[in-house]
Amino acid sequence: IGRLRRKSRPTNGRRGATRPPLTVELALPAFYAYQERRGRRPSTIRRLKSLLRPFLLWAGPQTPQGEISHADVELDFLPHWETEFIRRNGCPPAVSTARGVRLALCGLFDFLDRFDQLIDSEGNRVPN
Repeated sequence: IGRLRRKSRPTNGRRGATRPPLTVELALPAFYAYQERRGRRPSTIRRLKSLLRPFLLWAGPQTPQGEISHADVELDFLPHWETEFIRRNGCPPAVSTARGVRLALCGLFDFLDRFDQLIDSEGNRVPN
């Protein structure tokens, strides 16, 4: 009995080749489609979209996803999101709402990292 080996797949010259960075505008639909393929309910997908819409507006649709760092998210986006939430609703977000935004962002960045889509504007892979 031999060990199971993963079949090598033809790379068609893609392995190691630089590719254009995935923009925020393209990353989000890819993330939602991935969640659907994994069996997430439509209500979950709608919730993810509502939680991540402010991120798209903040980052700008053409921003390469790999250009956004943890510091950008934690020190710029999240305070901006909270300020906008208070402006719209007159009170701070509930802990569960803020947690939902953080978890949605973690899921997005984990997805992008898992599939090697965190690429900067020069085509280099960046760490998550």
